[in-house]
Amino acid sequence: MDSRSCCVRSSVRAGNQGHSDVTDPVELVLMYVEEPGSQIRSWGPESDQADFAVMKVDQLIALLMEQLSVAGLEDSVNLLVTGVHGFCEVSTDKVFDISGSIGDTSYIHGHSPVLNIKPPKDEELDTYANLQTSSDKDKFDLYTRRLVPQEYHYSGSSRVSEIVLVAKEGFAFAFDFTISEIQQEELLHNRVS
Repeated sequence: MDSRSCCVRSSVRAGNQGHSDVTDPVELVLMYVEEPGSQIRSWGPESDQADFAVMKVDQLIALLMEQLSVAGLEDSVNLLVTGVHGFCEVSTDKVFDISGSIGDTSYIHGHSPVLNIKPPKDEELDTYANLQTSSDKDKFDLYTRRLVPQEYHYSGSSRVSEIVLVAKEGFAFAFDFTISEIQQEELLHNRVS
């Protein structure tokens, strides 16, 4: 058992003890668990590491349910479990660079799979036209802010630019990655694992 598991177990027990204190009950307990997201990002959604991380989170939820039962709270607590968004493995041959279609890489904001392109107003049309004719156009969807699909629940945000790129499933923008970042992430997880 690693030190993170001990800390999480202690947090689960402490949260349950505080919740059952009738003189000063805890009204809300929030817990954030980095897994399985970090393992999926590092090793891929189909990896043994991701499967193990999912199993550990399942065990954590089982412990939480057990502690709620021991405290007699299983019928009086609403438990909401959320998870990370879906992941798709991307091989290196599916990572592409769109910077050649954009006048200045400082216009690129965000992370794959969604990038906001923020050129100066007088360059917006040229930038959009360059992206429409990009040799990588089959790897991403291109939208103006007003045409971002409603199901994305995205276009209403004040942080969304006039040009939005969404990588198609199985592809990723190279803008997010540098060799040193990838190596640092691999080294970190090789030590932790």
